[in-house]
Amino acid sequence: MDAFAQLHCGTDTNAAPRLKASLERAGEAGCTDPLIRYLGLRFSYGNAADANAAGADAYRDAVERLLSSGYPDFRKCMAAIRAAQAWKNAYGSSSNTTHVLTQFRRGAFHHLRPVLEAPDTPFFEAYEAADELRHTILSNSKQEDDMLPVLIDCFQARWPNEARALTLCGRASVRLGWNRRGGWYSDSVTPQGWKEFGRYLGEAERYLERSWAMDPTLSATAVAMMDVELGQGRGRDRMELWFRRAMTLDPACYDAAYAKAWYLLPKWFGSAEEAISFGRECVESKGKGRVPLMLWEAHRMLANDKAAGTKDAHWKEPGVWEDVRDSFERFFELNPDARGWRHDYALYAYKCGQFDKFLDLLPQMGWVNHRYFGGETRFAEMVALAEKQTGRKAKLPEK
Repeated sequence: MDAFAQLHCGTDTNAAPRLKASLERAGEAGCTDPLIRYLGLRFSYGNAADANAAGADAYRDAVERLLSSGYPDFRKCMAAIRAAQAWKNAYGSSSNTTHVLTQFRRGAFHHLRPVLEAPDTPFFEAYEAADELRHTILSNSKQEDDMLPVLIDCFQARWPNEARALTLCGRASVRLGWNRRGGWYSDSVTPQGWKEFGRYLGEAERYLERSWAMDPTLSATAVAMMDVELGQGRGRDRMELWFRRAMTLDPACYDAAYAKAWYLLPKWFGSAEEAISFGRECVESKGKGRVPLMLWEAHRMLANDKAAGTKDAHWKEPGVWEDVRDSFERFFELNPDARGWRHDYALYAYKCGQFDKFLDLLPQMGWVNHRYFGGETRFAEMVALAEKQTGRKAKLPEK
């Protein structure tokens, strides 16, 4: 547990190997403690957000046992969040798996409330758990509407003058506003929907401006203000101001780059040309992180906005493959160990009709997340077509 604490705090560069060795010795000695088993999952299956099916099943089993133990609520909350992340990455959020996601997300919320209400809970611990939960339930409007108001009330009552707490409240209010508006076209939003949308965005703006006044070093605050501007539409200069602030604080701030690309889409305040041009600027990013992927992301946004039945045609348009290739090659130049992203590169090489590149990337993926390709049957069909088109035999990852 000492090694785990050191690893969590980042104060000991040898904490990870010490923790791994201790966990192995505990297992060899017959330890069945649920927390110890849970802590060992990162070494057996990697981070929860990157888990494959075997990893997700292992997280589910370990966390279910941990939730029925006598360990503190904070540990149970964080473990339930990790289990939800693992399950979603491995199995998605289809109707066949949503009950498991709901179980862990609501379990995390159940154990978070006493953490937030306890008078001796340190702010950092409360913030970490709440922000992780906020991210885990993102875009699930029912769970957001149930949980986010509680988070706002708790943080306003306990930590009203903490900048990060205000940013969290601001981001939560933005989500609640969009849930009231709905994600459909503006001409179908009800008058009550517009009223509630404006009210929540106004609250978010007040939270975020207070946070920025207290601590103008939080890039998350600047990104959240970009989301507020998207809804309020007061002008592109305002979006650019907050974008510059976020990127100055963190040149690898993917969230800021994503928010700007989204803002520049034709359905909001820009055009396809502006979104693609911005994506090409991101390819020249010199900081590590996912910012160079924004060119590919811009194309994904544009493709997803096309009419049903025409989305795949976008990837065959002139110049699109070159943009996809440049985006991923720059990303891997800066992040050579980001193996999981080779799934994305392989899939979009296939969509662009680049079958040789698709086959080249398969053995580099480390393992095959079949769900990402549409399931085992669909993946096998893709491999067979690529082999037929190229006359080559596919070499799949060993694990």
